[in-house]
Amino acid sequence: MVNQGSRICMTFEGSISTLITRAMTLRNRILPRGRITAMALRITQVVLMCNPGGKDELAVFGEIEAPTPTYRYYLSSPSSCYKTEGSLSAGSVLLIVFTCLLVTYLIVGISYQKLVRKSTGKDLCPNYNLWSTIPGCIKDGFIFVVNKLKGLTTKQYQPVK
Repeated sequence: MVNQGSRICMTFEGSISTLITRAMTLRNRILPRGRITAMALRITQVVLMCNPGGKDELAVFGEIEAPTPTYRYYLSSPSSCYKTEGSLSAGSVLLIVFTCLLVTYLIVGISYQKLVRKSTGKDLCPNYNLWSTIPGCIKDGFIFVVNKLKGLTTKQYQPVK
């Protein structure tokens, strides 16, 4: 049973390699872990330090008597280092492609409207009539879904005479 004021951030069990594997995403941070023993709260602090090219080293400082007994460990390992991958994710590629297409669409569309059709003002926006109706369509769709969830009926079509 844990007191209301204590926090359990992460539990590590098993060998040092298990500790490294589970803590890889929490690099260079102190991980507090509180546990209620028979009489008092105990805290474990594990400090992960990046050591590229080095070997795994665990320094145990034991129990430090503070207002709350604290067990402190320092783990220096290459597994604690942040690893970046050289390639972009699929989502990043899609965002880049979408942004490039959008910018191209706007540049070509505005240029066409300005140079060929001699438009000015809001008519410079390519397909202005389409884009100006989208907010109303979104509003209608939102109202339709909300009414369906509430169980309200929508306006019925009038029969053609």
